[in-house]
Amino acid sequence: MSSFLVARASINSTLASSEVIKSGTVVLSCKPFAYTLVKDYARNHCDCCFRKTEINVTGEDLKLSRCGGCQLVWYCDRSCQKKGWNDGHRWECKGFKKFGKLPPAFSRLLLRVITKLQLKSDIYDRISPNSNRRFDDLMSHYKEVREDAMRMDHIYTSGKVVESLLSLHDISIPNEAELVVICGRIYVNTFSITDPELHQIGSGLYLGASIFDHSCEPMATASFQSTTIYIRNIVDYPANLPIQKVTISYQDTLKPSSYRISELSGIYYFICQCERCSSNAYNSSMRAVLCQNRKPVCNSEVS
Repeated sequence: MSSFLVARASINSTLASSEVIKSGTVVLSCKPFAYTLVKDYARNHCDCCFRKTEINVTGEDLKLSRCGGCQLVWYCDRSCQKKGWNDGHRWECKGFKKFGKLPPAFSRLLLRVITKLQLKSDIYDRISPNSNRRFDDLMSHYKEVREDAMRMDHIYTSGKVVESLLSLHDISIPNEAELVVICGRIYVNTFSITDPELHQIGSGLYLGASIFDHSCEPMATASFQSTTIYIRNIVDYPANLPIQKVTISYQDTLKPSSYRISELSGIYYFICQCERCSSNAYNSSMRAVLCQNRKPVCNSEVS
């Protein structure tokens, strides 16, 4: 395989021989097209694999090694440092050193996406035996982003940050229309990378995992090991169901429907009209408590 043709996802090849895919099965796993660590965790997490280390009372890290160039990001070892360099730090390091601080996470993610696209590598994720997914396949919601004043302002400021960093490498950023498309694809397809306690420690753009649509009653859920995403089903479903029909939830399903509807509309530009969002019965049930009557045992909901 050419170094310019890179598959970064794997589907579970054993699924085709089953009649039913049991809950808990990993149906897809893939590495990020681009990723970045949340800035607040830069001092005690590896910038490449996101492994957490401890800091002693003097503030000195006992396990991580600082980047010798910018002195602002940290790594577990030479292997992570080399991988982090190839994943995008080579385009950041000089700018980080010059400006003496880390930019916001979105700006780092945008820079990594732009440089990867400009290298013109044919990077894809295989989502089925006969189907691949590339960055250009992602939805951008160009029209909606254009009409979103807050996001257009965010694109402008993030673009300026990225432009200042890439100018040190004589790399120009895309024109405004192309930048809106790229940012739109990042906005609506990026996952929050979480640690085992479900704290967000980073963001990742996954070409394969972006195939999954939203449902407030999802069929699968995402988890992470380092920066690799794993999609596991949480309900049984027929093995002949196309993977594109498997759903995940983009929001916390325990939150009230009004919150979910607002967030889905504001972030992903669609109005959820599922039964849970359309009926007030679910909200009433979530706000209720169980009757404490023990004689006889009741367990009915009390609003």
